[in-house]
Amino acid sequence: MFETVYKAYDRIRRPLRDHHFFYAPAIRIACARLPHTGDDLTRNTLIHILREKAGKSSEASNDFLWMDDLQLVTARKLQRLSPDIFTIALVRDPGTRLAAAFRRQILERDTISETWHVYGFRKGISFDAFAQRACALSDLRADSHIRSQSSMISLDGRIVPQSILRLESLESDWEIMREMAATRDLADPGPLPDIDTDTIEQDESLFHSLPSSTKTRVRLRYKRDYDAFYSKAEMSALPRGVGHSDHSNQAERRIA
Repeated sequence: MFETVYKAYDRIRRPLRDHHFFYAPAIRIACARLPHTGDDLTRNTLIHILREKAGKSSEASNDFLWMDDLQLVTARKLQRLSPDIFTIALVRDPGTRLAAAFRRQILERDTISETWHVYGFRKGISFDAFAQRACALSDLRADSHIRSQSSMISLDGRIVPQSILRLESLESDWEIMREMAATRDLADPGPLPDIDTDTIEQDESLFHSLPSSTKTRVRLRYKRDYDAFYSKAEMSALPRGVGHSDHSNQAERRIA
């Protein structure tokens, strides 16, 4: 009962909290909005396809998109509007994603938001303290920067996207996604764009720098993400988490 009341209040306080999908009905593709995963790759791919469809040059403004062409919606609304739409999500090892959130939201900012002050984060906080505090916040309280990825892209216990791209195995996952789009007679997302491998390595190193006890706590806090997106073979290699991916039952993945 309390959780239901809190969610209703939270929708008023943070109206876009659960809007985690970019929906492009004209091309029958949607992609997840997951901060600090590199999700701009999938979003920009949607924009590129929409630009080509509209005959717009790469220099043109994106303003033409934000009406019917590209909508930011919740998982429930996405399923109501188009239950069979091909949906893509780019996910990341939760530990290195947490390191990226620390880098982007703490290290690279002059000030931090009032909301993050309420959460207990401060400018100058160590990454260890940041990770400990993030682990203490439940998905119900946390914002999208530190909320578990699985909670943001699931609906009624089921992962919504049919195509899960892992940052750690992105080259092979991207090609599988293109094949899945082709079998559905959809626009080709094209080759994998260039990615910033330097910052990815920085985030990995930052996560490696944590004490073992903190890394264990991170894995426990984000256990649902690891269970949903990473195989047991990859789990044994964490925290780096680089390895092959099991795509055989992506659409059937559930959150315990």
